[in-house]
Amino acid sequence: PTSKRFLKKKEEAAATLLPVPSSVEIENDGDYLSAAFTEDDRSASTTNMRKRSRPQSPPMSKKQLETAQREKGLETALGEDNVGYKMLAKMGFKAGGGLGREETGIAAPIAISAPGGLRGGLGRAEAAQERDAKRREVVRLEETEMRSTWESFNRERAHGRRVLGVAVKAAKALQFLDEREG
Repeated sequence: PTSKRFLKKKEEAAATLLPVPSSVEIENDGDYLSAAFTEDDRSASTTNMRKRSRPQSPPMSKKQLETAQREKGLETALGEDNVGYKMLAKMGFKAGGGLGREETGIAAPIAISAPGGLRGGLGRAEAAQERDAKRREVVRLEETEMRSTWESFNRERAHGRRVLGVAVKAAKALQFLDEREG
């Protein structure tokens, strides 16, 4: 009571799961998983399983994939159905020629060049330069302040030593006078 469609699907499923040995014929109502079927060609099935279980090359990272897609897109020419190409054609552009009335302008697209990488955005380099300039200025001011603080500290320390030296001399002179007067 099995339908032909069911048996056909059953055969297709069996063919995709295990390779069919040449010595075994599958009958419509036969058992395709019998011992004869599985024992005849074990070496072929294990070889196929080894091939299936081998690890494939690791998938590309997102950045590598983006780079590859960008390169592929830059290598392909614009099709005539492209909106940009249609606009250029309306203004007199012919494929293979340069831009402008005399076709002396650039013929290749402008290359992508962003100093901070493609994810930097427009104006990012200038903002980074301004930020770095502010940081350098802050560091310079801090160094100047530290230097002036250090210099004033050393001046005060030297003044304190001079005062101490004068006080020690005065104390010795007083002691000498006291001893002399007796």
